[in-house]
Amino acid sequence: MSEISEYNKDYYAWLMRMSNLIIEKDFNSISQSDYRFICDEIESISRRVTRELDALLKHLMAFFLIAENRRLSDAWLTQGVIEGKRTEINNILFKSPSLISYISTCESLESGYPTAKLIAARLSDQIEESYPEKCPFTLEHILYDKIILMGYF
Repeated sequence: MSEISEYNKDYYAWLMRMSNLIIEKDFNSISQSDYRFICDEIESISRRVTRELDALLKHLMAFFLIAENRRLSDAWLTQGVIEGKRTEINNILFKSPSLISYISTCESLESGYPTAKLIAARLSDQIEESYPEKCPFTLEHILYDKIILMGYF
């Protein structure tokens, strides 16, 4: 079986075989095409992590937008979601501190804000246009500031 067909035919088996070869330092058994596939997989993992961070930031911004318009009876739920998303983001950053520079650029907030407005509108009884046109949040605010929902917390 050629290396390409193994990668394409049984991805999981290929991953496990490559992992074992690397652990055993049997680099001579890894073909040139496998090295390329391994590099592609590593790059794919990095893209997945940044996409996950972007998605978490979008949802976090959406719940901050929702929080501004929630009734007291729903405020605990919104606060719980915000704390949960913050914890997920901080866990990722703790495990991969180099990603702090990735999310610190404000591009993550600015590029994700339109989606956050859409999410907030879909999850609430508001329309997208009822939210600020530009992102009103700073990274520090959404990740670290004390949550104050409707003045009750």
